[in-house]
Amino acid sequence: MRSRTLLPLLHLSGLPLAGSLAACGEWPRHEHPPDTTEAVSVDAQPRDVLAAEVTWGEPDWEVEPNDVPTWGDLLSVNTGWQIHGALDGWGWNAAAEPDRDPMAPCVYPVDFPPSEATADGDGDYAGDVDWISLRVPEIDEDPALRPTLCASVRLELSQEVSDPIFDMLLYDLDECLQPVTAWHEPGTQGGGDAASILGYAQRGAEAEWAVQVPQGAWLGIPLAGFHPPGVPDLLATWQLSLSLVTPDDDPLLCPTAAFAEAAR
Repeated sequence: MRSRTLLPLLHLSGLPLAGSLAACGEWPRHEHPPDTTEAVSVDAQPRDVLAAEVTWGEPDWEVEPNDVPTWGDLLSVNTGWQIHGALDGWGWNAAAEPDRDPMAPCVYPVDFPPSEATADGDGDYAGDVDWISLRVPEIDEDPALRPTLCASVRLELSQEVSDPIFDMLLYDLDECLQPVTAWHEPGTQGGGDAASILGYAQRGAEAEWAVQVPQGAWLGIPLAGFHPPGVPDLLATWQLSLSLVTPDDDPLLCPTAAFAEAAR
C-alpha cells in the first residue's frame, strides 16, 4: 500500500479530530469506537475575511449512482460546492472481504475501505457509501504551489442511534478511477495506524478537515457511517461544503462552511 505524508493540517473549531483506533489491537472495529480528542480553536475573524473571497455555487443534489468514484468536475480555485445527499443504511460488516484487485490496465491495488482500519484487510461498510469526486486545476508553473482543499459535512439522522460514527476520507484516484491511496494526518507515515487516516472515525453529526493538494490531482471523498454496526433502515441526509483556496497568507485557513440554509 502506498501512503502519503501531508503538510500541516488544521482542524477548525468545535469539531472532533480523527479517533484513536489501532488497526488490529482493538478489533472488531465496530465494537471499539475511538476516543474523541479536543479540537484546535481558531480566530473566526480571518475565516470570515477569507469566506468573502470564495464564490459558492448553488446547492445541488448528489447524482446517483455514486457508490464508486467517477470522473469528477474541476473545482476551480476560490470557488466552493454545496452538495446534498443521503446515506441509505449505516453500519459495518466485519466478515466482508473487499475486492482489492486492480482494474486492468492499472496496477495499484484498491485500498478502500482503508486496510489500516480493518483486520487483515477485511471488513467493509454494511450500508450506503457516497463518493464525491473532483479534479484539482493546474494553477501555477511551480508544482510546489498547492491549493488547500476544505471539506465540511453536516449530517441529519432519521432516527436516534447511540454514538454515531462515520468516515469522510480522502483518496487519490488512479487512471482507472480506483481509490488507491488514502490520505493521512500530518506528521504520520500511515501503514498500520487507523487513527492517522484523514477524516477517519468522526463522532457525531459534523466533521471538517483541510489539506493542501497537488495541482492536477484526481481525488475522491467517500462518505459512509460504520457505528453502530448494523442499522440498515437508517437514513442519513448530508450537506457537504467543499472549497478550494489559494495558499496565500495562511495555506490551511479555510472559509466558513457554506450550507444551504445559510445566507451566502
